[in-house]
Amino acid sequence: MNKQDFYSPLVRINYTHELQIVFGVNLQYYNSVIFAYGWLEFVKNFLYLDIKYYSPIIRAPKPWEQPYFFMVSPRIQVIY
Repeated sequence: MNKQDFYSPLVRINYTHELQIVFGVNLQYYNSVIFAYGWLEFVKNFLYLDIKYYSPIIRAPKPWEQPYFFMVSPRIQVIY
């Protein structure tokens, strides 16, 4: 196996809304893969809902990649 140089742009956009309803959205593009991440705060500084999505775009998934990934999960974060 030969080592090869690899170049790909990394583009990332983050948005956080901190008024009455606190939530955030992140969108990232790297190596023809899109990664979207969103979160919503349910209990201030403690309980959040996370949503993640990943998928190769413009190209077919490589043999070791999943065609897409979607996950919804609660997150507990302790801040003191």
